[in-house]
Amino acid sequence: DKYSLLLGLCEDLELGFDQIAAMGDDFNDIKMLKAVGKSFTPGDAPQYIRETVDYVTSNKAGFGAAREVIEMLLESNNQMDDFLQLWV
Repeated sequence: DKYSLLLGLCEDLELGFDQIAAMGDDFNDIKMLKAVGKSFTPGDAPQYIRETVDYVTSNKAGFGAAREVIEMLLESNNQMDDFLQLWV
């Protein structure tokens, strides 16, 4: 299950769940989404997932939802300019 894998990764990297953002859209994501600091789901996710997360994207899965989350996280952490510099 994704929660157990994330728990192991957090232990390896010495991170708390509050430092983690995750995105999911199905049953096997619920425990992980409830545990992390910021949780996201695509706009076309089932209602029971949308009620679980902090943010529902305006885009559907496969149509920019992940990019929307990445840009939101970069901007909220004032890291967009640094990130863009990696590509220019």
